[in-house]
Amino acid sequence: MKHPIEHYWRELRTKPELILIRYLLVGLTNTTVCFVVMSIFAMMGFHYLMYTAMGYVVAILYSFFMNLHFTFRVEGQILKRLSLFFCINFTNLGIVEVIEYVLIDKLEWNHYLSIILAMGWYVVSGFLINNYLVYRRKTH
Repeated sequence: MKHPIEHYWRELRTKPELILIRYLLVGLTNTTVCFVVMSIFAMMGFHYLMYTAMGYVVAILYSFFMNLHFTFRVEGQILKRLSLFFCINFTNLGIVEVIEYVLIDKLEWNHYLSIILAMGWYVVSGFLINNYLVYRRKTH
């Protein structure tokens, strides 16, 4: 008899209706990757706009491949999807940077709260755009 965890893992990986759960799991690990990279560059003395950009670049690469193979489970058109993914996510990164700049430098909000709010924007808008555009399956 299979272990219950194996059963739940298989269900999570294969059931289309669990796409949001898979996206959130990838997002959780992606956020961890992003925070680790950002923290390393912050401790090295980089400005918050620079370490945010570096963290997001690494996280965007990680996210693309995890979402391609695990979350949305689509094949084909890798270069087209990757190009679109980069355009969308770097645009979204620019929006994140503006949100952080306004909240931190102009409104003088708490640094960490501002970064978390900007990341929230990134997660919600990213799921919607990626689900309906980047990882969309061809309809015949």
